[in-house]
Amino acid sequence: MSYNQLEAVGPGVLKGLSRLRHLYLQYNRLTVVEQGSLDMLPGLELLRLSYNNISQIDSDALAPLYSLTVLALDGNNLHNLRFKTFMSLHTTATHIQLSGNPWSCDCDLHRVFSKILFVRHLHIDDYRNVTCHEPPLLAGYSLVWVDSRLCMAETATVLVITVTVVVTVVAALVMAERNRKKNRGRNWDTDSHTQAQSPPS
Repeated sequence: MSYNQLEAVGPGVLKGLSRLRHLYLQYNRLTVVEQGSLDMLPGLELLRLSYNNISQIDSDALAPLYSLTVLALDGNNLHNLRFKTFMSLHTTATHIQLSGNPWSCDCDLHRVFSKILFVRHLHIDDYRNVTCHEPPLLAGYSLVWVDSRLCMAETATVLVITVTVVVTVVAALVMAERNRKKNRGRNWDTDSHTQAQSPPS
């Protein structure tokens, strides 16, 4: 089904192809991988979706593919990913291709890729070829090269906020303790003065 003008593969279109092993859909005009479009394909091992215009993958769209070993999504229009999308793949081992997409490199994308790389049954074969499209400052750079730098600014901001909060809390506690001691001293002076003025019984 590759090299056609397909714009969508809706839910139920492939229903009944339970023995299908390879599905080639590359070089079409698909924009989304819809939930339900890959249902009833328990034996599918290879799914090629390369060079479409896919910018969205529904969260559970890949969940029914228990036998998937190769998922090609290179050359699409993916700017970001959700970790849940790939965690829905309950396979023994799936090799994923994601290069050639206009990735918007930020701290969230870095976290998603980091999590995927630590999942034992998921393998991003072309991770070193995943390059940033945005922001302009990182355009053309490999995500491997920039991933450790992406969260530095955010981490610094969090640290500054944390330190500020801690200092504020400590200062408030110190002031409260000083006020308590001060009030205690005043009460002691008042009690002493009252006892000195009271006539002996």
